[in-house]
Amino acid sequence: MLLANFGVIAGIIFLALEISQNNELMQAEASFRLKDNRAMGSQLVLESPEYVALTLKISNGEVFTDLDEVRLKAYVDQMLINWQWEYGEFKAGRMSSNIFPANQYAMALKAFPFALEGWESFKLGIEYDKDFIKFMEDEVIAKLK
Repeated sequence: MLLANFGVIAGIIFLALEISQNNELMQAEASFRLKDNRAMGSQLVLESPEYVALTLKISNGEVFTDLDEVRLKAYVDQMLINWQWEYGEFKAGRMSSNIFPANQYAMALKAFPFALEGWESFKLGIEYDKDFIKFMEDEVIAKLK
């Protein structure tokens, strides 16, 4: 019976170590994904001359073609999807407040034409995620109006 009790205790200790390692792995994955999300713009600059031309049009206040508008709206959607993931990681405790880029979201949206329109249509597709919608409306969109 004493050996069985030691076996149970050893099993509990092993389980605790496994859970700890799993939590560390989840935090490392969240950190990697956050860096990957933030590198998205740089990656587009490196891989897409069209994206560079589009950002120059934004900077210079030039008129957009229909194709430019479609690309801009798609980029804004991609940004919002990434932010929704980041917010979920933050709420789950896998991202600390000192690396959660909430204050950068308003500046990023402000830089993109159609961003507010993009948010309004994106918001309709994620009605189930009321916490993210409230966060965006209170902490990001309010700063743009």
